[in-house]
Order: sequence, then structure tokens, then C-alpha cells
Amino acid sequence: MKVKLTLQQISVSPPEALDCPAIQKKLDEVNSEIKIHCNVGGGSSGVDILSKPENLTDVAARDMVYDVIIDAHPGPWEFDIPINSP
Repeated sequence: MKVKLTLQQISVSPPEALDCPAIQKKLDEVNSEIKIHCNVGGGSSGVDILSKPENLTDVAARDMVYDVIIDAHPGPWEFDIPINSP
């Protein structure tokens, strides 16, 4: 007998301090045409989108940036887990 586990995405928690140059580099590597600025300080951090392609909505641009920050790997990821019956 087995159970199938399906994950829609695998990612990590956002870091406490953002590495803005590394985030921008990853966005540039996929030719996103998104330019960002990081706001770090006072115990918090965030990202401002400075520019993006005209055909990309604000929400879609934020999603792309967030996926880079959390190192998202879209699935589905499927795992078959054997279980022993008593």
C-alpha cells in the first residue's frame, strides 16, 4: 500500500534580510525586464518595483519577484510513500 503526496510548489521561507543584488541578478538571468530596489532597515525589509514590461501587471511582477526571493520551484512534485499495514 502507498500514499501519493503532491506538492504544487517547493520553496524556502523568505530571508530576514534581502540580498537585493542577488535578486536582481536572478531576475536579469530570466530576462524579466523587472528592476527592483530593496528597502532594508528598522527590522524589516521589502522590495519596490522600479520598472517592468508594460504588458506585465503589478501583481504578476510582484509574484515573479517573490518567486525569486523564496526560490520557488513549481510542481507538481509527486511522491509515492509506501506504508506498511499493521
